[in-house]
Amino acid sequence: MKSEFKSLDDLYNKVTRNKETWDYYNDLNPLSGSYDFKEIINGSSSFYSKLIKELLGRSGKIAAQDMLKCVDELFKKEEEEKYDMDADKRLRHIVSLFFFGHVLYGNCDSIRKNVSRQLRTIGFPKTDDDARTFSFMWFLLCIFHDLGYAYEYNLIKDNQKMSLSAIEEIKPSNFLPLIYNEKNLLQYNHLRQCKWGVNDHGIWGGFSFYKNMLRVGKEIEEKQNEYNIKIFETENVEHIYQYAAWIIMCHNIFYNNGKDNYTDCYRCCGLDDFIQPKARCITLKNNPLLFLFCLADTLEPTKVLKSKSKNPQDDLKLCRLLKMDFGKSSIKFNLSGLSDYIVGEKYNNNIKGINDWLADVSDELVIKLK
Repeated sequence: MKSEFKSLDDLYNKVTRNKETWDYYNDLNPLSGSYDFKEIINGSSSFYSKLIKELLGRSGKIAAQDMLKCVDELFKKEEEEKYDMDADKRLRHIVSLFFFGHVLYGNCDSIRKNVSRQLRTIGFPKTDDDARTFSFMWFLLCIFHDLGYAYEYNLIKDNQKMSLSAIEEIKPSNFLPLIYNEKNLLQYNHLRQCKWGVNDHGIWGGFSFYKNMLRVGKEIEEKQNEYNIKIFETENVEHIYQYAAWIIMCHNIFYNNGKDNYTDCYRCCGLDDFIQPKARCITLKNNPLLFLFCLADTLEPTKVLKSKSKNPQDDLKLCRLLKMDFGKSSIKFNLSGLSDYIVGEKYNNNIKGINDWLADVSDELVIKLK
């Protein structure tokens, strides 16, 4: 079958025009504005901060004060570094990942079917609208997943110690590979502290997310009319929060191929489970949501499509040259328009790097989804 490549801006704009597919709260409390590809990729830090806060506010999660503080601290950091072309743009990545995930879910049959199947088994009520259920879960995962950078950057001092007993409160999910457990999470955070002097943003972000969601849930239940929202119609919302928290906590744990400079560090920290050349612990069939999240977080384009030149419009130009084609069980990339750009090489490496730990990738940049 002939490939039908579409540019990333076309894919993003198709998603953003269809609010009912990505905005769970649209029918109850619509967003104050409309959004297009240009804003998603090349907006200001204040735009991203405002959008994230509005998404949190409409859902009643404005009560998650710790998370809001993370947004504020990351915004201040990005404003201080806005003239640094290589500075990290975490808020932009959060927003772009939110829409990029909807691109993958909406265009790839095997992703959509497997993820929808799993959502029906982790506590969500039965529904004929799987896309709406996905929009709620994806909102939780994306908006909160990198707010933990406020802890990793040491912008927020958290005196609470992350202990084995504290993580055990977030009961491990049966839907994750067994190597993602309390002991390995603590050991990986220990590795990050010893080697890089930081707390892992994923582990601390998921930990903080769960604490906040329990508090938010109680407040929403008590003040439902004040927030003007309905409680998600399931008795298993705490279980859903647990599962989301574990995906967030696990998403930044890197595998080691057993041959690089960090292998001895992994062994010293008791992380032998993650020393695997060409690991395939996470699969679309057995761990659909974690698989999708890892895939989307790795391939989300703004992580590599930064303003390396002094012209910020290059971000838009480059994203218009990034093209994708979707099969029932595959995603194909066309980077020919990026061949003259350094970021094209970096994105090419990100795609091929997936072959080391998540899914098979051909030389023609086709990701095979099993």
